[in-house]
Amino acid sequence: MDDLIRNFRKNGLAFVPGAVSRESIDNLYMTIFILFKKAFPSFFSWGNNSIDAKIWNDQRFHDSIIDARKKDPIKFGAIYDSLQLTLAAKKILTDANIIRLISKLFDTELSNVSCRNSIIRLDCPFDTKNSIDWHFDVISTKNMKHLPEDGISVNISFHETHLMHGSAHFLPGSHTGKHVQKVLNSNKNNESDRYIVNEKVLKQFKSFQFSVLDIGDLVFFPMTMIHKSGENSSSKVRISGVFRFYKINSESFIFQKEDILDNDIEI
Repeated sequence: MDDLIRNFRKNGLAFVPGAVSRESIDNLYMTIFILFKKAFPSFFSWGNNSIDAKIWNDQRFHDSIIDARKKDPIKFGAIYDSLQLTLAAKKILTDANIIRLISKLFDTELSNVSCRNSIIRLDCPFDTKNSIDWHFDVISTKNMKHLPEDGISVNISFHETHLMHGSAHFLPGSHTGKHVQKVLNSNKNNESDRYIVNEKVLKQFKSFQFSVLDIGDLVFFPMTMIHKSGENSSSKVRISGVFRFYKINSESFIFQKEDILDNDIEI
């Protein structure tokens, strides 16, 4: 644990293998399948009630998700948004190992930690709409002058992830600078905002990418670390988690609300 904390303080990266329970990940895959089968019953009629993480190795699973997105991107986006509110997603967010490690890295108690903007990602092959270039994580795009100095992000791999699946690129050491980025807000449905970091800043650091991540692996990094999405050049959907935590007693803590009321999605 001491080595993990020292490496995190120095380079801004902490890798923890297989930390998330297989049961929680199995439940997540079952939930994903239930949501898609409800919205696209004809595409997912081949499935049954015994879905678990092994379904990721079945190309039918990926082809069905990709076909669903092509047929109705709005409905696909509704599934994506609804997935974030499921018990399976929330259970992983509060996984005992994640909470324990976050408390250690923050050197604080659980009662002093806030969770914000946590997402289960579904990244289809060769997706350009939601692939984000170099950036650091933000609390709110409405307050781009805010530097999230006391925030930690966690990437979770929900399957064996190789370079061709598009794992994230990091710039170790970039978390210590007070960098500036611009955001171009997207006004299109199902398309991510665009971020711009000065090229001179990017050239100061060497890019790093994990060559292989296994199911349940965790990568912790400061929200201020510059990173970007990798390109998914495979035939499969990359499924991962991005969770963000913040110290409540930090001077840079911002009070926020979670939008959960009057947010029905018509499909």
